[in-house]
Amino acid sequence: MQPEPVPPEITHSVCPRCHADIDGLNGRYACTLCGWVNHWSEGQGELPAPDGHLPEPPPEPGRQPPA
Repeated sequence: MQPEPVPPEITHSVCPRCHADIDGLNGRYACTLCGWVNHWSEGQGELPAPDGHLPEPPPEPGRQPPA
C-alpha cells in the first residue's frame, strides 16, 4: 500500500524583479507580470520522480515521429 500523497502548500512571496505579490506551490514561483521564475531547486521539499508514463512530446514541425 502506497502512502497518501501530500497536497502542495500554497506559498506567497514578492517577485525580486518587478516586486509584485506572487503565489506559488511549495516555494516554486512564476511571475505572470514580468516572466520571472525561480529555479526548481529553490522550492520546499522534493519534486516527484517521473513514473515513466509521461506523454511523448509532439514532433517538431517537419520531422517524422519515431516509428
